[in-house]
Amino acid sequence: MLVFLLAFAMSAASLIVLGDQVLENPLLLKYGLLPLSLLMTAGVTAFVHWRARPRTGQASYYQPVRVVEVRREFFSGMVTSIRFSFANRDYQAAFEAANQREIASLLLTVKSR
Repeated sequence: MLVFLLAFAMSAASLIVLGDQVLENPLLLKYGLLPLSLLMTAGVTAFVHWRARPRTGQASYYQPVRVVEVRREFFSGMVTSIRFSFANRDYQAAFEAANQREIASLLLTVKSR
């Protein structure tokens, strides 16, 4: 939604810059301003969404790891445990292999999606 509003504002600003051509044509002024603005907005929005797609080989545009829970001591704020969630099982296996000691001490816990 924010992208749409930003694109609409940008297209409105460009129409103001192009105002000389619009003022010379009364039909464009009366009937064409809003459709032209909406068309420009749709173009910018489509381009932004096209650019935000995941690259080839990625499962998603987002990170493969999420911090699900962090537990801290009440007074000191010291971290007592962290829980991670993994979207990629291979990445989860590599993480578990690299952090066996922390997982055994329950400092780290791992959750599969």
